[in-house]
Amino acid sequence: MLKDLVEKMAQKTFESDTVQRSWQVHAKALAPLLDHVFEHSWAARVRLTGALNTLTRKEPLQAMKQLMELEQKCCKTDNDHAVCFILLGLCFEMDGAPIEMYTCFERAEEYGHSYYLPHLKAAKASFDEGMYQMAAEHYMKAAVFLEQSKGEQTPAALPVAYAGCAGCHVMMHRLKEAEALLEAAHKAAPDARGIAVMEALYHAAKQEPDETNASLSLARRQGLLPDDTEAMVTAVLGGTHPHFFVQPINEEQIPRFWQWVEEQLPALQQHTAKGNIEKLFRLLQEQLLTIFPEGLGKADCVLEKNEDGLHLIFFHGHSRTLEHGYQKMLEACPETLRRKLCLQVEA
Repeated sequence: MLKDLVEKMAQKTFESDTVQRSWQVHAKALAPLLDHVFEHSWAARVRLTGALNTLTRKEPLQAMKQLMELEQKCCKTDNDHAVCFILLGLCFEMDGAPIEMYTCFERAEEYGHSYYLPHLKAAKASFDEGMYQMAAEHYMKAAVFLEQSKGEQTPAALPVAYAGCAGCHVMMHRLKEAEALLEAAHKAAPDARGIAVMEALYHAAKQEPDETNASLSLARRQGLLPDDTEAMVTAVLGGTHPHFFVQPINEEQIPRFWQWVEEQLPALQQHTAKGNIEKLFRLLQEQLLTIFPEGLGKADCVLEKNEDGLHLIFFHGHSRTLEHGYQKMLEACPETLRRKLCLQVEA
Protein backbone atom coordinates (compact mmCIF):
# COMPACT_ATOMS: atom_id res chain seq x y z
CA MET A 1 0.00 0.00 0.00
CA LEU A 2 2.73 2.43 1.03
CA LYS A 3 4.79 1.43 -2.00
CA ASP A 4 1.85 2.16 -4.30
CA LEU A 5 1.40 5.56 -2.70
CA VAL A 6 5.11 6.38 -3.12
CA GLU A 7 4.92 5.40 -6.77
CA LYS A 8 1.85 7.57 -7.37
CA MET A 9 3.62 10.54 -5.82
CA ALA A 10 6.74 9.78 -7.88
CA GLN A 11 4.67 9.61 -11.06
CA LYS A 12 3.19 13.01 -10.30
CA THR A 13 6.71 14.39 -9.71
CA PHE A 14 8.07 12.80 -12.88
CA GLU A 15 5.21 14.22 -14.97
CA SER A 16 5.67 17.72 -13.56
CA ASP A 17 6.85 20.42 -15.95
CA THR A 18 10.19 20.87 -14.16
CA VAL A 19 11.21 17.21 -14.22
CA GLN A 20 9.83 16.63 -17.71
CA ARG A 21 11.87 19.50 -19.13
CA SER A 22 15.05 17.95 -17.74
CA TRP A 23 14.07 14.41 -18.73
CA GLN A 24 13.29 15.37 -22.33
CA VAL A 25 16.63 17.17 -22.69
CA HIS A 26 18.51 14.11 -21.39
CA ALA A 27 16.41 11.66 -23.41
CA LYS A 28 17.11 13.56 -26.62
CA ALA A 29 20.83 13.98 -25.92
CA LEU A 30 21.26 10.30 -25.06
CA ALA A 31 18.65 8.80 -27.44
CA PRO A 32 17.76 6.00 -27.54
CA LEU A 33 19.49 5.05 -24.27
CA LEU A 34 16.69 6.13 -21.91
CA ASP A 35 13.73 4.87 -23.93
CA HIS A 36 13.01 1.79 -21.78
CA VAL A 37 14.94 2.38 -18.58
CA PHE A 38 13.20 1.87 -15.20
CA GLU A 39 9.82 1.23 -16.82
CA HIS A 40 8.76 -0.46 -13.59
CA SER A 41 9.39 2.55 -11.33
CA TRP A 42 8.51 6.22 -11.51
CA ALA A 43 10.62 6.84 -8.41
CA ALA A 44 13.69 5.39 -10.11
CA ARG A 45 13.14 7.64 -13.12
CA VAL A 46 12.90 10.68 -10.86
CA ARG A 47 16.18 9.70 -9.19
CA LEU A 48 17.80 9.06 -12.56
CA THR A 49 16.74 12.53 -13.74
CA GLY A 50 18.39 13.99 -10.66
CA ALA A 51 21.62 12.08 -11.34
CA LEU A 52 21.67 13.30 -14.94
CA ASN A 53 21.07 16.87 -13.79
CA THR A 54 24.07 16.50 -11.45
CA LEU A 55 26.22 15.22 -14.29
CA THR A 56 25.08 18.11 -16.50
CA ARG A 57 26.29 20.49 -13.80
CA LYS A 58 29.72 18.83 -14.16
CA GLU A 59 29.66 17.22 -10.73
CA PRO A 60 30.77 13.70 -11.73
CA LEU A 61 31.61 12.42 -8.24
CA GLN A 62 28.17 13.27 -6.86
CA ALA A 63 26.53 11.84 -9.99
CA MET A 64 28.53 8.62 -9.51
CA LYS A 65 27.20 8.27 -5.97
CA GLN A 66 23.61 8.74 -7.17
CA LEU A 67 24.01 6.27 -10.05
CA MET A 68 25.70 3.63 -7.88
CA GLU A 69 22.77 3.75 -5.45
CA LEU A 70 20.35 3.47 -8.36
CA GLU A 71 22.21 0.49 -9.80
CA GLN A 72 22.31 -1.32 -6.46
CA LYS A 73 18.77 -0.56 -5.26
CA CYS A 74 16.49 0.11 -8.23
CA CYS A 75 17.58 -2.00 -11.22
CA LYS A 76 15.20 -4.81 -12.19
CA THR A 77 16.20 -5.59 -15.78
CA ASP A 78 19.46 -6.08 -17.66
CA ASN A 79 18.72 -2.87 -19.53
CA ASP A 80 18.44 -0.94 -16.25
CA HIS A 81 21.86 -2.21 -15.17
CA ALA A 82 23.40 -1.48 -18.58
CA VAL A 83 22.11 2.10 -18.60
CA CYS A 84 23.49 2.78 -15.12
CA PHE A 85 26.93 1.44 -16.01
CA ILE A 86 27.02 3.43 -19.25
CA LEU A 87 26.18 6.61 -17.35
CA LEU A 88 28.75 5.75 -14.68
CA GLY A 89 31.30 5.40 -17.48
CA LEU A 90 30.44 8.92 -18.66
CA CYS A 91 30.96 10.17 -15.09
CA PHE A 92 34.42 8.59 -14.94
CA GLU A 93 35.25 10.09 -18.33
CA MET A 94 34.31 13.55 -17.04
CA ASP A 95 36.43 12.89 -13.95
CA GLY A 96 39.47 12.03 -16.10
CA ALA A 97 39.54 8.32 -15.27
CA PRO A 98 39.62 6.42 -18.61
CA ILE A 99 40.42 2.99 -17.13
CA GLU A 100 37.40 3.14 -14.81
CA MET A 101 35.31 4.47 -17.70
CA TYR A 102 36.31 1.48 -19.83
CA THR A 103 35.55 -0.93 -16.98
CA CYS A 104 32.03 0.49 -16.62
CA PHE A 105 31.42 0.14 -20.34
CA GLU A 106 32.57 -3.49 -20.17
CA ARG A 107 30.11 -4.13 -17.32
CA ALA A 108 27.35 -2.54 -19.41
CA GLU A 109 28.20 -4.83 -22.30
CA GLU A 110 27.90 -7.86 -20.00
CA TYR A 111 24.27 -6.91 -19.43
CA GLY A 112 23.76 -6.33 -23.14
CA HIS A 113 22.89 -3.05 -24.80
CA SER A 114 22.61 -1.58 -28.29
CA TYR A 115 23.84 1.95 -27.63
CA TYR A 116 26.62 3.38 -29.76
CA LEU A 117 28.13 6.03 -27.47
CA PRO A 118 30.11 3.83 -25.04
CA HIS A 119 31.75 2.12 -28.00
CA LEU A 120 32.76 5.47 -29.49
CA LYS A 121 34.20 6.53 -26.13
CA ALA A 122 36.00 3.20 -25.63
CA ALA A 123 37.32 3.37 -29.19
CA LYS A 124 38.88 6.78 -28.65
CA ALA A 125 40.42 5.70 -25.32
CA SER A 126 41.86 2.56 -26.95
CA PHE A 127 43.19 4.55 -29.92
CA ASP A 128 44.91 7.03 -27.60
CA GLU A 129 46.62 4.09 -25.83
CA GLY A 130 47.83 2.66 -29.14
CA MET A 131 45.47 -0.34 -29.01
CA TYR A 132 44.33 0.06 -32.59
CA GLN A 133 42.75 -3.36 -33.15
CA MET A 134 40.61 -2.98 -30.03
CA ALA A 135 39.71 0.59 -31.05
CA ALA A 136 38.68 -0.60 -34.53
CA GLU A 137 36.40 -3.25 -33.02
CA HIS A 138 34.68 -0.66 -30.84
CA TYR A 139 34.23 1.75 -33.75
CA MET A 140 32.62 -1.01 -35.80
CA LYS A 141 30.29 -1.98 -32.94
CA ALA A 142 29.24 1.66 -32.72
CA ALA A 143 28.65 1.73 -36.47
CA VAL A 144 26.51 -1.43 -36.34
CA PHE A 145 24.33 -0.01 -33.55
CA LEU A 146 23.96 3.30 -35.40
CA GLU A 147 23.01 1.55 -38.64
CA GLN A 148 20.37 -0.45 -36.76
CA SER A 149 18.87 2.41 -34.77
CA LYS A 150 18.63 5.05 -37.54
CA GLY A 151 18.10 7.61 -34.78
CA GLU A 152 18.67 11.36 -34.73
CA GLN A 153 22.36 10.85 -33.89
CA THR A 154 23.04 8.51 -36.81
CA PRO A 155 23.80 11.13 -39.54
CA ALA A 156 26.44 12.83 -37.38
CA ALA A 157 27.84 9.85 -35.46
CA LEU A 158 27.93 7.12 -38.13
CA PRO A 159 30.57 8.78 -40.35
CA VAL A 160 32.65 9.48 -37.21
CA ALA A 161 32.56 5.75 -36.38
CA TYR A 162 33.59 4.72 -39.90
CA ALA A 163 36.29 7.40 -40.15
CA GLY A 164 37.64 6.50 -36.70
CA CYS A 165 37.83 2.86 -37.72
CA ALA A 166 39.62 3.92 -40.91
CA GLY A 167 42.20 5.76 -38.79
CA CYS A 168 42.81 2.58 -36.78
CA HIS A 169 43.48 0.63 -39.97
CA VAL A 170 45.87 3.32 -41.21
CA MET A 171 47.80 2.97 -37.94
CA MET A 172 47.89 -0.80 -38.52
CA HIS A 173 49.12 -0.20 -42.12
CA ARG A 174 45.97 -1.67 -43.66
CA LEU A 175 45.34 1.00 -46.26
CA LYS A 176 42.86 -0.92 -48.43
CA GLU A 177 40.59 -1.46 -45.44
CA ALA A 178 40.99 2.21 -44.48
CA GLU A 179 39.99 3.33 -47.97
CA ALA A 180 36.81 1.23 -47.88
CA LEU A 181 35.87 2.63 -44.46
CA LEU A 182 36.41 6.22 -45.59
CA GLU A 183 34.13 5.53 -48.54
CA ALA A 184 31.53 4.19 -46.10
CA ALA A 185 31.87 7.36 -44.01
CA HIS A 186 31.21 9.55 -47.07
CA LYS A 187 28.28 7.37 -48.10
CA ALA A 188 26.75 7.70 -44.61
CA ALA A 189 26.95 11.51 -44.71
CA PRO A 190 28.93 13.13 -47.57
CA ASP A 191 29.37 16.48 -45.81
CA ALA A 192 29.95 15.16 -42.30
CA ARG A 193 32.52 16.83 -40.11
CA GLY A 194 35.40 14.75 -38.80
CA ILE A 195 36.19 12.68 -41.90
CA ALA A 196 38.83 15.04 -43.28
CA VAL A 197 41.33 14.47 -40.46
CA MET A 198 41.42 10.71 -41.03
CA GLU A 199 41.54 11.23 -44.79
CA ALA A 200 44.60 13.43 -44.31
CA LEU A 201 46.30 10.66 -42.31
CA TYR A 202 45.34 8.09 -44.95
CA HIS A 203 46.72 10.16 -47.84
CA ALA A 204 49.88 10.98 -45.86
CA ALA A 205 50.49 7.26 -45.28
CA LYS A 206 50.14 6.75 -49.05
CA GLN A 207 52.59 9.64 -49.61
CA GLU A 208 50.05 11.72 -51.55
CA PRO A 209 50.91 15.36 -50.76
CA ASP A 210 48.19 17.11 -52.78
CA GLU A 211 45.37 15.03 -51.31
CA THR A 212 46.89 15.26 -47.82
CA ASN A 213 47.09 19.05 -47.93
CA ALA A 214 43.54 19.34 -49.30
CA SER A 215 42.20 17.22 -46.42
CA LEU A 216 44.23 19.19 -43.88
CA SER A 217 42.83 22.45 -45.25
CA LEU A 218 39.27 21.16 -44.98
CA ALA A 219 39.83 19.92 -41.41
CA ARG A 220 41.35 23.29 -40.51
CA ARG A 221 38.33 25.16 -41.91
CA GLN A 222 36.05 22.90 -39.90
CA GLY A 223 38.00 23.71 -36.74
CA LEU A 224 38.82 20.03 -36.26
CA LEU A 225 42.60 20.02 -36.63
CA PRO A 226 44.52 20.04 -33.34
CA ASP A 227 48.16 21.13 -33.59
CA ASP A 228 49.50 17.73 -32.54
CA THR A 229 47.40 15.97 -35.19
CA GLU A 230 48.61 18.32 -37.92
CA ALA A 231 52.21 17.79 -36.78
CA MET A 232 51.71 14.02 -36.91
CA VAL A 233 50.23 14.07 -40.42
CA THR A 234 53.04 16.35 -41.59
CA ALA A 235 55.66 13.98 -40.15
CA VAL A 236 54.00 10.99 -41.84
CA LEU A 237 53.94 12.81 -45.17
CA GLY A 238 57.58 13.83 -44.69
CA GLY A 239 58.64 10.25 -44.02
CA THR A 240 59.93 10.99 -40.52
CA HIS A 241 57.17 9.64 -38.28
CA PRO A 242 58.59 6.64 -36.35
CA HIS A 243 55.31 4.73 -36.41
CA PHE A 244 55.31 4.60 -40.21
CA PHE A 245 59.02 4.84 -41.07
CA VAL A 246 61.99 3.19 -39.38
CA GLN A 247 64.00 5.78 -37.46
CA PRO A 248 67.45 5.35 -35.85
CA ILE A 249 67.56 3.88 -32.36
CA ASN A 250 70.38 3.70 -29.80
CA GLU A 251 71.69 0.31 -30.97
CA GLU A 252 74.81 0.66 -28.80
CA GLN A 253 72.55 0.29 -25.75
CA ILE A 254 71.20 -3.12 -26.80
CA PRO A 255 74.09 -5.20 -25.30
CA ARG A 256 73.72 -3.23 -22.04
CA PHE A 257 70.01 -4.05 -21.96
CA TRP A 258 70.67 -7.78 -22.20
CA GLN A 259 73.47 -7.54 -19.64
CA TRP A 260 71.05 -5.83 -17.25
CA VAL A 261 68.38 -8.50 -17.87
CA GLU A 262 70.86 -11.30 -17.17
CA GLU A 263 72.07 -9.67 -13.96
CA GLN A 264 68.57 -8.80 -12.75
CA LEU A 265 66.78 -11.96 -13.87
CA PRO A 266 66.42 -13.50 -10.37
CA ALA A 267 64.93 -10.24 -9.05
CA LEU A 268 62.68 -9.91 -12.11
CA GLN A 269 61.45 -13.46 -11.58
CA GLN A 270 60.62 -12.62 -7.97
CA HIS A 271 58.55 -9.62 -9.07
CA THR A 272 56.73 -11.90 -11.52
CA ALA A 273 56.04 -14.54 -8.85
CA LYS A 274 54.77 -11.94 -6.38
CA GLY A 275 52.58 -10.20 -8.95
CA ASN A 276 54.47 -6.90 -8.74
CA ILE A 277 53.38 -6.12 -12.29
CA GLU A 278 53.59 -2.33 -12.11
CA LYS A 279 57.12 -2.32 -10.65
CA LEU A 280 58.27 -4.95 -13.13
CA PHE A 281 56.80 -2.97 -16.02
CA ARG A 282 58.47 0.22 -14.81
CA LEU A 283 61.90 -1.44 -14.45
CA LEU A 284 61.76 -2.93 -17.95
CA GLN A 285 60.48 0.28 -19.52
CA GLU A 286 63.29 2.33 -17.95
CA GLN A 287 65.79 0.08 -19.70
CA LEU A 288 63.93 0.18 -23.01
CA LEU A 289 64.00 3.98 -22.94
CA THR A 290 67.78 3.86 -23.26
CA ILE A 291 67.30 2.17 -26.65
CA PHE A 292 64.10 3.89 -27.75
CA PRO A 293 64.15 7.49 -26.45
CA GLU A 294 60.87 9.36 -26.06
CA GLY A 295 59.52 10.39 -29.42
CA LEU A 296 60.21 7.04 -31.08
CA GLY A 297 57.07 5.37 -29.76
CA LYS A 298 55.84 3.63 -26.64
CA ALA A 299 58.26 0.75 -26.07
CA ASP A 300 56.68 -1.87 -23.78
CA CYS A 301 57.55 -5.39 -22.70
CA VAL A 302 56.39 -7.83 -20.03
CA LEU A 303 57.91 -10.84 -18.30
CA GLU A 304 55.47 -13.71 -17.83
CA LYS A 305 55.74 -17.24 -16.49
CA ASN A 306 53.58 -20.10 -17.71
CA GLU A 307 53.90 -23.85 -18.15
CA ASP A 308 56.42 -23.32 -20.97
CA GLY A 309 58.73 -21.25 -18.77
CA LEU A 310 59.63 -17.56 -18.76
CA HIS A 311 58.45 -15.38 -21.65
CA LEU A 312 59.82 -11.90 -22.38
CA ILE A 313 57.29 -10.30 -24.71
CA PHE A 314 57.90 -7.05 -26.59
CA PHE A 315 54.94 -5.05 -27.92
CA HIS A 316 55.44 -2.84 -30.98
CA GLY A 317 51.88 -1.55 -31.42
CA HIS A 318 52.31 -1.66 -35.24
CA SER A 319 55.20 0.84 -35.03
CA ARG A 320 57.73 0.22 -37.82
CA THR A 321 60.55 1.63 -35.68
CA LEU A 322 59.74 -0.49 -32.63
CA GLU A 323 59.22 -3.63 -34.70
CA HIS A 324 62.57 -3.11 -36.45
CA GLY A 325 64.30 -2.26 -33.17
CA TYR A 326 62.96 -5.33 -31.38
CA GLN A 327 64.22 -7.51 -34.22
CA LYS A 328 67.69 -6.01 -33.71
CA MET A 329 67.39 -6.75 -29.99
CA LEU A 330 66.40 -10.38 -30.52
CA GLU A 331 69.30 -10.90 -32.90
CA ALA A 332 71.71 -9.55 -30.25
CA CYS A 333 70.33 -11.59 -27.32
CA PRO A 334 73.10 -13.77 -25.80
CA GLU A 335 72.70 -17.53 -26.11
CA THR A 336 72.89 -17.89 -22.33
CA LEU A 337 69.72 -15.84 -21.98
CA ARG A 338 67.96 -17.58 -24.87
CA ARG A 339 68.21 -20.82 -22.86
CA LYS A 340 66.39 -19.13 -19.95
CA LEU A 341 63.83 -17.01 -21.79
CA CYS A 342 61.35 -17.42 -24.59
CA LEU A 343 61.51 -14.15 -26.59
CA GLN A 344 58.43 -12.92 -28.43
CA VAL A 345 57.44 -9.83 -30.42
CA GLU A 346 53.74 -8.98 -30.70
CA ALA A 347 51.62 -6.10 -31.91
